[in-house]
Amino acid sequence: MKKLYSMFMLLTTLFVVVACSDDTENPYVMDSQVQVVKANVLFGAKGGEGSVEVTAPGVISATLNSSWAVAMVEGKTVKVVAQPNESGNGRSARLTIKSGKDSTQLTVQQTGLVFSLQAEPSYIVNDQAGEKQFALEHTNGINITTTAEWLTASYDDDKFIVKYTQNTTGRVRTARINYSSGNVRDSIVVTQGALADIIDKSYLLVGTYNANGQQRGIEFPANFVQESGKLFLHISSTSAGFDWKIPVTFDEANLKLSLKSIDNVGTFTGDIKGDGTSMTANVFLLMYSTKVGGKSIVSNDSGVLSGSFFTTKTGEMNCNLDGNVVNGNRLNSLIFAAATGATFSTETFVGSLLSMDEPFLREVVTAATRAKTRF
Repeated sequence: MKKLYSMFMLLTTLFVVVACSDDTENPYVMDSQVQVVKANVLFGAKGGEGSVEVTAPGVISATLNSSWAVAMVEGKTVKVVAQPNESGNGRSARLTIKSGKDSTQLTVQQTGLVFSLQAEPSYIVNDQAGEKQFALEHTNGINITTTAEWLTASYDDDKFIVKYTQNTTGRVRTARINYSSGNVRDSIVVTQGALADIIDKSYLLVGTYNANGQQRGIEFPANFVQESGKLFLHISSTSAGFDWKIPVTFDEANLKLSLKSIDNVGTFTGDIKGDGTSMTANVFLLMYSTKVGGKSIVSNDSGVLSGSFFTTKTGEMNCNLDGNVVNGNRLNSLIFAAATGATFSTETFVGSLLSMDEPFLREVVTAATRAKTRF
């Protein structure tokens, strides 16, 4: 059966070749009198205008099977106007030019949108005015808006330019650049500030704790203090009877606050053991994980909780504290533990005073301040 099929195809091919070998002897095969002289119908993603010039024995007409391009006849020239291509995919359409019973066809093509911006989703800058430039490749126009007057953005052929004014507000501020090109939409968040914008504010150290299997909210007043060139996060509670200073480090370039495990934060006097006897003990900051695998308490100095300050949409300066990974678990919680020694160890441990899951700092602001700083 395969041989018969192959032979039939061969005979058919030979017939076509013979039938088309001499047009002068075949009254049914004729060259079109509509001849293309010049054509320019390959469009970039931006779209634009192209044309096709033809020779023809009479008046010409043109049709284009496309919703994204139109064809217009001017004498013996067909003008084609293509809309911008907002998709990353190329596209094509068929242009038919007629004169009487004769016609010719061409393919109109358009490349897809190209957009590549070499920028991160967010940046932190200091309080001085400045600008950043990012490599850019694009075929279409870019629409840009920002959520604050102090932050602007523009572009040229190969650069995306971000500018920011000097921050004299005395506060960390955050704004967003929204940009779009075709069907591409994204944003860049810029936070501007310095340590001086942070340390003289009032905060709440906020988190949750487990109460009989239910997570409940907990918060304590907090502020930053500097003593002997060192920075501390001061937290206190009159009702709970504590006043502690947590040693912290601050990376100003990233507005990043870090707390380290087993640092001494102060002392506590009370019934720590739960036996009705009051005692005074040193208090140390421990860290643990409530992620998959249960609690994994870090009782050495390998634990770190850190986060960068930013301004929320409602105007407060916040800092979410995320932990590093220790023993396969990402730390996300704090324990304030009492111990009898000058350094913490399992031998000197007396008891846990307070635990806090998913801690973060939230600024306490007035309604007027919130209204001025939201974005």
